[in-house]
Amino acid sequence: MKMIQKYFILLIFSFQILASCDKKSDDYRFEEITSYFITKHDYLVGDNTKAIFVLTSIGCKPCNKKFSELMITNQYAQNDIVYLIKASKNIIDLSDYKSYSGTVFYDFTYEDNIFDGSKVIFINNKKIDTIVNIEALTLEESFSYIKDELQKK
Repeated sequence: MKMIQKYFILLIFSFQILASCDKKSDDYRFEEITSYFITKHDYLVGDNTKAIFVLTSIGCKPCNKKFSELMITNQYAQNDIVYLIKASKNIIDLSDYKSYSGTVFYDFTYEDNIFDGSKVIFINNKKIDTIVNIEALTLEESFSYIKDELQKK
């Protein structure tokens, strides 16, 4: 029975990654990302940006807390990783981000856009490569994938 659950979770995770590879919408979504950062934060997502970590309070609260811990404990290469914090400080402890020396932006307004849930957006050559959504069913697999991808970069 456990083997069936593992295959089911792997299937869901694989579908999630494949679904994020729609190239037509990725061009639009990358424009959405660059426009958002220029408009809201006066920041240009540059050639060297490899990933954008988005932390929100939406969805699985324990998952978002674990994701925040992953972000803080594994402070990745600071010039090519962007942290966008959209989580409420009442739900997730954000105090550790004050001492983070990398690129961190805060936006506590909700908008229905690409940043509407916790995720990591991997970027390659100014295009979205992969979006890994942070969800309960695939949490450990997602964390492994994120770590593996960042070690490649």
